[in-house]
Amino acid sequence: MSRLLAPLFRYESALPLAALRISLLAYLLLARSGDRLFLFEWSQTLPEGFMNAGSFLRITPVPFPLSPDQQSLFWLALTTSGWLACIGLLTRPALWVFTFCWAYVVALESAWGWHDHGPSLIVQILLVMCVAPGLSTLSVDSVASRILSKNSSDDKNPLVASRTVGWPLQAILLLVFTFYATSGVSKIRYGGLKWLDGNTISFYFSGASKSNQLQQFGGRTNMPDEQKWRDGFGMDYYLYGGGRSLIGKTVSENRTLSVLAAISGAGLELLFIPVLFLAGLPRVLLLGAAIIF
Repeated sequence: MSRLLAPLFRYESALPLAALRISLLAYLLLARSGDRLFLFEWSQTLPEGFMNAGSFLRITPVPFPLSPDQQSLFWLALTTSGWLACIGLLTRPALWVFTFCWAYVVALESAWGWHDHGPSLIVQILLVMCVAPGLSTLSVDSVASRILSKNSSDDKNPLVASRTVGWPLQAILLLVFTFYATSGVSKIRYGGLKWLDGNTISFYFSGASKSNQLQQFGGRTNMPDEQKWRDGFGMDYYLYGGGRSLIGKTVSENRTLSVLAAISGAGLELLFIPVLFLAGLPRVLLLGAAIIF
């Protein structure tokens, strides 16, 4: 147990946390924010019967849904705070504002029935970073603080903090590892060994689930009455609108590759369970695999 807890209190370089702050925020702002804009359009067009606002949207002071003018102000707050936190100007308050805005967008997504696990994990990682010591490493704030401090004559690099406690990075690793491990357990728990036959992987890789990028729901007419929802149907399954790639097309058309993809995918996720209790090279290798995955 002491070996597991030791990394939490060990002092180490704050550079990995700073690199994560910069790269994650730049990625969200440049690659992921655009595909969240349509959620605001949905809020103005979908009937209220499709809305199921969660607890976050019910308690937040931000209105739901937002009017077009409010959407513009909200997006300005999200992008401005995100870039400020990325470059490290007013780093911590800017990151708090961005995290709140991003959590609102994720909650908005869930309110319309699109439960995407990835953004939920990102919100949890952002919350850890908001309270993490050493957050302002590699930032404009650290440069300004060094210039204005009495120790400005110090020959240390003003961009690099000395050292900080290791619990924030360990907490983030725990979130990532748990995220993948529970996904693997869920596959085996609900799909059993049949999930490994490659049919599910082949179906999604072929692009058969894609329908204007919308989540699809399905049901059967022979469901028990207590499970029926509307018009004689009961909710039985849901699909995600996965896109089709050249690699995915190749895998989906080859039975052997589909089986290998299913086994390796679930196997990788299940490996995160024992690695939670390990350290050193196995953890680093698996984290690299998770990033690629």
